Amino acid sequence: MGDKVLTRYVAAALAAIFGYFLLPPPAQNLAFVASNMAAATVIVLRVLSGRLRPAGGWLLMAGFPIATGVGNSIYFVNDSLLHVAPFPSYGDVAFLGGYVVLAAGLLRIQHARATGWDAPAILDTAIITIGFTAASWVVFMAPLLGDSDTPVVERLTALGYPAADVLVLAVAARFLLSARRRSPVFAWLAGTVLVMLIADTTFALLNLFGLYQTGHPIDALILTYNLGWGAVALHPHANDLAEEAADHAGRPSWPRLAALSVASLIAPFVFI
Repeated sequence: MGDKVLTRYVAAALAAIFGYFLLPPPAQNLAFVASNMAAATVIVLRVLSGRLRPAGGWLLMAGFPIATGVGNSIYFVNDSLLHVAPFPSYGDVAFLGGYVVLAAGLLRIQHARATGWDAPAILDTAIITIGFTAASWVVFMAPLLGDSDTPVVERLTALGYPAADVLVLAVAARFLLSARRRSPVFAWLAGTVLVMLIADTTFALLNLFGLYQTGHPIDALILTYNLGWGAVALHPHANDLAEEAADHAGRPSWPRLAALSVASLIAPFVFI
């Protein structure tokens, strides 16, 4: 039954993403809000039905699409009704706050595993996070801090977005690398986080060069990770995220070694 529900949700999500590009811009702005509320509703209903544990961690994760939905609602009002583009706005507060509650939700679910000290996972997390942070610093953070022509509040707000991505990456990497249970739901979670990082980074680059407008192809990735959180909650093995299996000693998997190899090369490549 669980597989059928997930399959139907994914099919509906794909149809919605395709239909998004047939809508006029004001309706597209509302579609972002709808995608956020759809994911949040799925998570909350699953928690209330007792199908997700720990409830506190999942409700915090539901806070991410809720906060993002608030931010997108404010953007809709400013862009489609008032025809203004204030920065920063209350929407930025909602967007940035969403990343914080998402990280808190992942930490709460990880804490339910009671994994304790896991030195290899911590070191691997550091390698991945440092690599991503180095790239983010060179491309986004340093130029923003050095732009003396931009007001401080605007610079700090803009800086908050790459910093939030670094926060989520660090928490998600620790969450995934410390897991010893080989369950498909971890791949769904990792895929959602990866799409989010790619979409956010690409969106930031497009904004940096003034190339983004509503209806851009990158919106497909943004909608994918918006709806992706609902798919993770609907996965039949969603509770495996909070369950700890027996520790199995052995060599690291090839995907893990590949990810660490790429991450370790990011910093020197970017600085060169």
